[in-house]
Amino acid sequence: MNQFLADYPDCQIKVIDGPYPDLLNHLRHGNIDILIGALRFPSPSTDIRQETLFQSKNTILSRKDHPLQSKEKLSISDLKEASWVVSGLNTPGRSIFEEIFIAHDEEAPSRLVEASSQMLVRELLMGSDRLTILSQHQVKRELDEGQFSILPFECRSQSRPIGLTMRKNWYATSVQSYFVQLLRQNGVQLMA
Repeated sequence: MNQFLADYPDCQIKVIDGPYPDLLNHLRHGNIDILIGALRFPSPSTDIRQETLFQSKNTILSRKDHPLQSKEKLSISDLKEASWVVSGLNTPGRSIFEEIFIAHDEEAPSRLVEASSQMLVRELLMGSDRLTILSQHQVKRELDEGQFSILPFECRSQSRPIGLTMRKNWYATSVQSYFVQLLRQNGVQLMA
C-alpha cells in the first residue's frame, strides 16, 4: 500500500478486516473489490476467482523463553498438553492446526482461545505459555525482533496459498489494476 500511495497519494484505500464469510459476502455483493488473504479450496462460490500470490509457510510459535524452547524436538504429546491460540473453525489456519493432530491419530487439544486478530494473538502469546501456528510472513517483525520463536516441530501441511479473491465480473479501473499489479509483484518477491 505504501508503494501504491507513493504513486497515487490522493487515492483513498479502505481496509476492512473481518471474518472470511463476512468479507466474502461483501465482495460478492460489490461492497468491496478485492479480498486478500488465505485462499479457500474448493472455491466457496462460483461467481469468484482466486489467484495465488505466494505460498505462506506455517510454523508453531511461542514467546521467547518459552519452556518448550529448551527441547531439541517437540513430541505430539508436548503439543497436545499445551494451551493454544488458534483461528476459528472452518478456516485454513484452523485446518492446519487440526491436521497436526489428525496426522498423529490424536485429538486436538481442548485448551484453546479462538482469535482472528493478529494483535490479540500476539498479546496472548507474549503474556503466557500458549502456542500458536501462523505463517512466518505474518510474524516476521516479531521473529526478527526476537519476541517470538519457532518451535522445533515439523508440520506435514506447512504452507497455504495466500492470494487475491475477486468477483468474476469485476473490471478494475486503471488505478485498481495498478494496485493489483503491485500486489502480484510483491507476491512474486515473497516466493523468492
